[in-house]
Amino acid sequence: MHESEVYLVILKEAEKESARKLILIYGEERLGPAEPSVITTLYSIRDGDRLERMASCAETATNWQEILDTP
Repeated sequence: MHESEVYLVILKEAEKESARKLILIYGEERLGPAEPSVITTLYSIRDGDRLERMASCAETATNWQEILDTP
């Protein structure tokens, strides 16, 4: 299948959405429900690599701010 530019954009957005879901799953397991402000901040982040680092951090974080502060 020929990968069009639109297809690649959609794929990248899906990857970001998956990372956000993982951050919320891992974070809520460790820290409890995310405040609306955490969710708003999380969905404002567009850097896919940062979201992946945040998901990794969420597995061991001690608070939500620690996850959000991941560079």
